Amino acid sequence: MTETNPKKVIAPARRECMTRRRFVQMAATGAAATAVLGTAASAQERDEKSSKSSKELAGYIEKDGPSAQSCTTCHWFYDPDECVLVVSPVSPWAYCNYYED
Repeated sequence: MTETNPKKVIAPARRECMTRRRFVQMAATGAAATAVLGTAASAQERDEKSSKSSKELAGYIEKDGPSAQSCTTCHWFYDPDECVLVVSPVSPWAYCNYYED
């Protein structure tokens, strides 16, 4: 008796190799991603710097002591001399048009 089943031929495993075209594509993709991320980071830094108002525009007035409305009681003030809306440094006893409880 002879076998009628042919032997299974297994194809050799295909090796993935780095072609010149693939290398250039990967390099271009990496360069583009780096450029986009770098631009986004610098744009965010510019926005943070430009989002604060000048003291003149905010109507910032420095006072000698505590008053009913001062930076220490304002929602936007952070100790010791930071303000979210006005260019720092600011005095804790000062006042501006952006005051909010």
